[in-house]
Parts: sequence; C-alpha cells; structure tokens
Amino acid sequence: MTSRRLTARPGGQHGHHGNHRHRRFPGPGAHWRSAAPTDDELTRLSGPPPLLDRLLKPLNRLGTQRFLREARAKVRANAIALNRARGQGPGVYAARLAELEKLSAAKVTALQAPGQVLLKLAATGFGVRLPG
Repeated sequence: MTSRRLTARPGGQHGHHGNHRHRRFPGPGAHWRSAAPTDDELTRLSGPPPLLDRLLKPLNRLGTQRFLREARAKVRANAIALNRARGQGPGVYAARLAELEKLSAAKVTALQAPGQVLLKLAATGFGVRLPG
C-alpha cells in the first residue's frame, strides 16, 4: 500500500509524493465530441431515438452548457453565503444550511416529475441559490 501524503513545496504549495502530473480537463464541448460514438452505438443496438429526442438534441446541448455555467455561479454564491453564516456563529450557519437543504430538496422533487428535465430546468432555472 502506498501513502499519498501531502508535502510542502517551495512557495507554500502542496502536492502529493511521487510522480504526480497535473492534467488539464477538456472544456464542456469536448464531452459532445466524445459522446458521438456512443450515440452511434446506441442507435445500432436499439434503433433510432424517438422523434422528440432527436428534435430536442441541439436544445439539450445548449441547455447543458448553460446549466454548467449557472450551476457553478450558484455553488460559488452559496459557498460564500454559508461562509458568512459560519462567521456569525453555529446557529446562523445551521439555519442557512437547513434553508439550502430545503431549497435543494424542493428542486429535486420538481425534477423527478415526468418530462424533459433540461426543458424544465431551462424554464425554472438551474440549481438553487440562498436568498440574500
């Protein structure tokens, strides 16, 4: 068994022991390029997708890109709000966290209803954001 201890590097950076290389992840568009063979394989195995799915495919792609941008912004805003609440004391933090959990649970419940998820997200917004 190998150990993955963090070690201090010059300049205050930390890293793992060993030959660890940082990799740059592809952008959101790379997923669609790599998913094309999978779509072809699915079509070969199960036939063409329903007409509605084929018509909505370009909109789903745009919706996914928008979802990623909006989700990142909301996660960042919620992290800032929770950090501020933490600074005000454990009771305030617990209340804000409970509020975020309630908002998230309501969103999940709404998304579990039948229908096109990305279209529902486009109409109602992506993710949740703590007020204030």
